Amino acid sequence: MARELTHSGPVLQRLAALAFGGALTAFAVAALDLSVFEAMDDEPSDVADLARRLEVDRAALNRLLRVLATHGIVEQVTPQRYRHTDLSRLLDPTAAGSAADMLRMGLAQQGVEKLAADAVRTGRSMFAQMHGKNFFAHLAEDQGAADVFNRTMTGNMERDSRRLVDLLDLSGDETVADIGGGRGQLLRALLRRWPGLDGILFDLRPVVDTADPELRAGGRLAGRCALVAGDCQESVPVVADVYLLKNVLHMWDDDTGVRVLRNIAAVAPEGARVILVEQLLYSGGPYEATGTLLDMIMLSFLGGKERTEPEFAELFTAAGLSFRGATQIDDGLIALIEGRASETRR
Repeated sequence: MARELTHSGPVLQRLAALAFGGALTAFAVAALDLSVFEAMDDEPSDVADLARRLEVDRAALNRLLRVLATHGIVEQVTPQRYRHTDLSRLLDPTAAGSAADMLRMGLAQQGVEKLAADAVRTGRSMFAQMHGKNFFAHLAEDQGAADVFNRTMTGNMERDSRRLVDLLDLSGDETVADIGGGRGQLLRALLRRWPGLDGILFDLRPVVDTADPELRAGGRLAGRCALVAGDCQESVPVVADVYLLKNVLHMWDDDTGVRVLRNIAAVAPEGARVILVEQLLYSGGPYEATGTLLDMIMLSFLGGKERTEPEFAELFTAAGLSFRGATQIDDGLIALIEGRASETRR
């Protein structure tokens, strides 16, 4: 039997640095391609002014500069102003002694820099335009890449489930719905932890059809779990006391995020909890660098984003849900972000 590993937050942070280090290189090269470093002045540069001069999307440029700042490439002076560091001056290709070509030579993730640069120009993912299909359709045609992706997502879910099962208090609830819950590893763990709880696994048909064996017909937990296929961007036709969405909204832009939450609000009973499990940006924890990297990865590949607590609050409010706040876990590695359904929303 394989030994079960335990993972501390700092170890997972180091793993993330190894996994996404190539992406940081690609984002720095994207900044080169956009002429960001040569456009910056000795004094702090305003994002709006830089975006106008570079003819790029202001919000996306700020996100690119933010990830570079959290890794020490530029310095963030205020949320919308950045200035050079000694390192970023070396990356100005017009400067004498520039090391910009060294950065290009070390580029590890071929193609990502173009995706990132195009995303900053337009404010949205250009993956489909580059590959002729969206990221997940592209992944479905590359079995090797799909296997790696799926194993990674499954491993992440298994690790997070062990932490979340003791942090989510479901003692007064009868039904929990895991929206976009994948194969149901987290739901399985919650049903084991709370014997009086029923569960609903809601995801796309191909995903639900491969649900964890314990949740499917004949499985140990099948009598307490309903498997419902559907697309939460279209509707969420399930009624529960708690709606749980783990690492779902960060795949999408704000309009899509509001639409998904609004679909939940349309069916949720009064007082039902809507709990997101996501990473918070600007949370003050030691994982800010990982969060900003993931933010640019989401933008480049999917058009999604990582968010701050106020940005999550705006999503809940726009969807007609009452925002109740965020609780950080593992020094900010992930957070529980909660809202409530109310009759006043209807």
